[in-house]
Amino acid sequence: MPMGTDNYQYILVDRRGSEFKIKPSDLRKQKGMDPNYPTFDEDLNMDENVHMFNAMFDSNKELMENLIGLWNLDHTPINPDDYECVKLISKEMTNSYDLPVYYQSSDENKGNLLMPIIYKSDLSAIDNGSRPKNNDNEFYHTDLLSPNVYTFYDRIPTELFSSNNIFYNSEYRYLLNCFIKKYKAIFAAEKRYGNTVMIQDSSKRVIRLERADILEILFNTVSVKFNDRGTVEKTEQSVFSRYVQSGDFFYRLMLDIMIMSKRANLVNDGKCGFNDIYVSPRITERYFIYSKDEIKRLMIQDKLYEEQLKTLEDVAMDLVNSPALNKTEEEEAQDFINRINAQIDGVRPSYVKRETEEDLLPFKLYDDEDKGPEDYYILDDYYHNKEIREAIDLAQNDTSTYSDYDERHDRTR
Repeated sequence: MPMGTDNYQYILVDRRGSEFKIKPSDLRKQKGMDPNYPTFDEDLNMDENVHMFNAMFDSNKELMENLIGLWNLDHTPINPDDYECVKLISKEMTNSYDLPVYYQSSDENKGNLLMPIIYKSDLSAIDNGSRPKNNDNEFYHTDLLSPNVYTFYDRIPTELFSSNNIFYNSEYRYLLNCFIKKYKAIFAAEKRYGNTVMIQDSSKRVIRLERADILEILFNTVSVKFNDRGTVEKTEQSVFSRYVQSGDFFYRLMLDIMIMSKRANLVNDGKCGFNDIYVSPRITERYFIYSKDEIKRLMIQDKLYEEQLKTLEDVAMDLVNSPALNKTEEEEAQDFINRINAQIDGVRPSYVKRETEEDLLPFKLYDDEDKGPEDYYILDDYYHNKEIREAIDLAQNDTSTYSDYDERHDRTR
């Protein structure tokens, strides 16, 4: 019985965002299985089982209910009504593919890649029939089993189709970038053995990497061994397939991206671009875990949410622009008059004594020193009001006959 790498985990998420982890290996029970629930194939490894099992169902809800049904057969039962959805994450540690990362509660699962879930509806005849007739890029259940180099040879859109379709042109560019990253990893690995990796056509002419397409990388990547004289000693053809085996995580993920992208395009009636899927992790995650009908419902919710947010923003702007927060014309005019009066000699504006920490105490402290006028007036008064200026100057002169009584009398005028 093949065991596989068991590279994936299911995460059930409840209404509070808490998670419940189910390992595919925990569901590998064959005896006494309830016939109402589809089960894993004992002839497949864990990774293959995950993708074939997912493709038995049309929606995230169906998949979640069946996972819980299998779990309850041999574990402490859990209630499917307590959970909102199921997510698929991968323990693959390198994220060279710009995929969303799982951020939910468990520290153990944080940082794992959030994987696309491919449903039966994604492979249905309806989906295939909705594609343009000149696009032979159709997918079948057998593609999910163990994708290899020939899977991509048959499924990569033609150059003419990609160039005439912006969505699939962007999808192709994304896939090509992933294949280029894998090529560079192979280049580095072979260099350790003293080999040079390159792409050659049938005439052994070198194809520059920036001009190569996916199929050329797949089939025409060679490893060349040079001797001390600089001549070719040995050439190994199709070295890409030696590093990326059939069913490899890389092939598996690239196929998922291709299928998922078509789901997104169909759900949006071709109105979204492939790059739009990757703008927000929140949007991307929804494309990954929900079926077509659920995506439509969530898009409606998103639209309502955006309208509510716009309404709140409008209300906030109304409050900012509210007359209650701004001075009236009469108040502005009175402020102007007060500023003018403050600069006319002999006209004293109304001032309020500055509050100190002493004023906040429940009792009064004994004040040994009399406060002078400078404690009650601002610096501008000194320069713009002659009477205040003279009072302050007198208070600072030891020979002055200006008394505390005079200061208090002057202050109350």
